[in-house]
Formats: sequence, structure tokens, C-alpha cells
Amino acid sequence: MSPPASAARARRERAWLAALQIALLAPFLDKPFHVDDAFFLAIAEQIARDPLHPFDFAYNWTGVPDLVAHEMKNPPLVFYAQALWHELGIAIGVDARGAWSERWLHAGFLAFALAAGQATYALASRATRAPLLASALLVASPSFWVPATSAMIDVPLVAALLAALLALERARAAEREGRPARGAWAAAAAAATAAVLSKYAALVLLPAASLPLALAAVREARAPRDAARRLAIAASAPALAFAAWWAASGGHPLAALAYRSTERGDALVWLAAHGPAALAFCGGLLGFPVAAQVAALARPDERGLALVGAGAGVAALAIRHALFAFPFSAVNDALLVVLAASGATFALLVAARARAARTPLERALLVWLAVGFAFVAVGNWTVNARSVLLVAPPAAIFAARLAEGRARLARGALAAAFALGLVVALADADLAAFGPAEATRIAREAPPGARVRFVGHWGFQRYMERAGFAHVDLAHADVRPGDVVAVPRMHRIASVPFELPAPRAREVHVVERRLPVAVMDGESGAGLHGSFLGPLPFAYATGPLEVVDVLAW
Repeated sequence: MSPPASAARARRERAWLAALQIALLAPFLDKPFHVDDAFFLAIAEQIARDPLHPFDFAYNWTGVPDLVAHEMKNPPLVFYAQALWHELGIAIGVDARGAWSERWLHAGFLAFALAAGQATYALASRATRAPLLASALLVASPSFWVPATSAMIDVPLVAALLAALLALERARAAEREGRPARGAWAAAAAAATAAVLSKYAALVLLPAASLPLALAAVREARAPRDAARRLAIAASAPALAFAAWWAASGGHPLAALAYRSTERGDALVWLAAHGPAALAFCGGLLGFPVAAQVAALARPDERGLALVGAGAGVAALAIRHALFAFPFSAVNDALLVVLAASGATFALLVAARARAARTPLERALLVWLAVGFAFVAVGNWTVNARSVLLVAPPAAIFAARLAEGRARLARGALAAAFALGLVVALADADLAAFGPAEATRIAREAPPGARVRFVGHWGFQRYMERAGFAHVDLAHADVRPGDVVAVPRMHRIASVPFELPAPRAREVHVVERRLPVAVMDGESGAGLHGSFLGPLPFAYATGPLEVVDVLAW
């Protein structure tokens, strides 16, 4: 394990890292609520009204009103944080009741992003000589940058996971040296509790990644029996908190196991579709694997792994043509090969060095990376940016390890992460802007006295509801003369199939794309927030950003 940086250098680098994160995220503080932000904020609004019943209300999220507990498959801790932050904004006069200001919510979530960056630096300083590079690779990558501009639960989860491992590592060091470790154990317990009450993925990642550190803390302690007792007490906190939530929610966590389970019916097709997508998403959304692939091709000792990775990229392309029906594009086919090859090569480079993992922390990071990738490729119902985020911290630390003594690779990795992060963050913000802009246009152009409704999802739904328009109940899609229904073609992808009576008039509104980059587009196979649209996290595209059918009766 590399020696820690000097205290003065560490302070300078931590300050630089915080300044970098603020510079990357501040331009997105006014980003419209997007993707699942809308659903999560609906739950936070319910908590503000009735704190004891977070999921006990009906909401039309997929086209048919249903109890929120049937669709929301994660614990509510972050939603409570959103509600409390909103109430604080009201108290100090920077938010208004019912307004849920984008800038205020994003400013609050900036704290989670900064905490994740600082915790990554602290962990990386114990595993690599380049902790600043590791943490900068994380925060500049699309896998972190895009979720950090949202109001969703994933960055808070990662911050809690990192804090738990960091506290465990400090507890292990204190036990080994015979110093008091109660504070470190308490911090580990608190962070672990926050993780398991934020997202159920923590129930898999946290025990797996923490086990090497926990066992080492007992084995290396000067008083192993006392250390084991402190470990048991610390572990009981998240277990009891989770059990209490289970009892209070009527077994809600058990229902989460069956979420979208029918889509895994054919296991071979499931793996064939998700495996290549997982490689491409990890290659493209981590960013730095692209530089690692190029560097490996130039080194005789790594060239064989790079060629195997390239073969995986070609195989991903073949599977893409066999399973996905979106139109052929030479540019995007080449992009799929490059990204999948980069993801595969990076995984091989890390695996080749796995035997050299001598410390419990290094082994913990390897377990986190392996289990996290299994969750990305197999465990989650779709591959998306938020699932890749779960492997980003250990991946960034190992990327910094690979770049030790290789200045060109370090510069290339950081440049790749930043360039891809900027492009994807801008393209995602462009897509997010569609929601409020279209809701405003529809409200402005609707005929006087018309009953305006919509069929749609994500941020579009949030802003249509804010404008006072209701989601059509697709199970009882009644229309009458004078009705107007807005139906975006992409933003209704999660809605159930529906039919409406033939309208009297149809207006087609085309929203032009500002960047030739798609993040959610079935035509180009880009599925940043869900690989059901294709195996690429982003793609080259020149068609419209969105098309909206406005139907009138």
C-alpha cells in the first residue's frame, strides 16, 4: 500500500477537488428535474404532507394510477432528506411551499456529491500514490457527473458506502495500533445505516465490500475479542434499522426482489443483451477505460489483454445486430465496439493485478468492483448510468493505480473522463430542458377552456402536473369534445400500451436537438437511463430531440 500524502499536500488537493466539483456542478444547479426525479419528488411531497406514510398514496407514474409502494422499490431516507431540505428552504425564504425549487434542491444534493468526492480521496490515499487523480477521475466521469446533477438517491448512496468503508478502514487501523476506535465504529454504523435506508443495492454491496475490512479489523486487533464485540455492535445498527423499516412497511423490501422479474424470463437472452451493454456503459460512462484501452495497445505486456478486449467489443457488435432492431449506423456501431472493448480491457487489466492486492482495503475495493459489475450486468433490471455509478469509486481508484508512473496515461484518463462527462452532461441537460419548455408551450397554445391532459413520463410529467394538467388514466382513457392530449413519443416509453379514439385534429411539434449527441433515443440505440432503448450509453444522432403529438377532440 502506498504511503499517505503529507497533511499539507492532502489539504491542498482536497481543496482543489472541492473547487473542481463545484465548477463542474454549479452550471447545472438550474437543471430541470429529469427522469425519476419526478417520482422521487412526488414521494417527498407526500412526506411533507404526511411524514408517517411515505408510500401510502396513489400516483399515475406508468400510465395507470397505482399505490406508490407497488412501483417504488427503495427505502425512503433520501426522500425524507428532500422533504426536510424543502422545509428548510421555506423557513429561510429561498423556496416556497409547493414550489420545490430546482436550484435549492440541487444545491442541497451538492453536499452529497462533495462528500463522495472527499471520501474517495481519503480511501484512495490509502491505496494509491495518486489520490487526487482517482477522485478527479470519479467526479469528472459521466457516471458521476450526470447523477450528481439530479435529485435522485444514487449519489447519496455512494457517499454513504464510501463513508462506511472509510470509517471501517480507520477502525481497523486504530484496533491494530491499540488506539480507541469507538468513534470510527460509530461512524461506520451510521454510514452503513444511511446506505441501507437509501437503496436496496446497499444490501449486496455493503456486506461484500466491508467483509475484508471487518475481518481484518478483528484479526489484526491487539484485543481481538473487544474488536469483535465492537464490530457486532456496529453491524447491528444497520440491521436493526432495516428490520424496523421492513416491519413498518409491511414487507416492502421483499416485494422489491420481484421488481421487473418477468423480464429475466429467458436468462440467456437477458445475459446476451445486458452483458455487452454493461461493458459499453462501463467503458463510456467511466470514461477513463477508453484511455486505458489505447495505452494497453501500446504496451507489449498489456497488448494481449487489449486485443482480447477488442474481441469482446466486436462480439458486442454482433450481439447488437442480433438482438436490437434500431437502424444501422457505422458511427454508432464503431462507438459500441470502442466502448465495449474499453470496458472489457479495463476489467482485464484490473483482474490481472488482483493477485497483487495485499491489503484488506485493496481486497475490499476489488470485491466492491466485482460485485458492483455483477449488479450492473445481471442484478439490475436495466443497465443505466446510475447502476454504473455504483462501480465508479473503486474503478477510479484502480485506474489511478494503473496510471502510477505513467504520466501520459494519467493525462489521457483524466481527459477522456472529462471530455465524455461534459458531452454527456450537456446532452442530458438538453433532454431535461424539454419538460418545462414543452409544458410552457402547451399551456400557452392550448385553446381557451380546453381540458388539457397528457400521456408521458419523467420530467415532462413533473412540469405538466406543475402547470395543472393531469396524466391520462390509460385504463380509462375517456375523452370528450374540447379535450387536448399531449403525447411525446419518447417520454412515454414507460407507459402501458394505450388506444385513444380518433382525434378531430393532430398537431405534430418537433423539438430540435442542440447537440448531435443522444442519451435517450431508440433510433440510435442510446439508453443512458435505460438500456431497453439500446446498448449504448450515448450515441451520435442528428434527428429531433423529441416529437410531441398534440391531439384535439
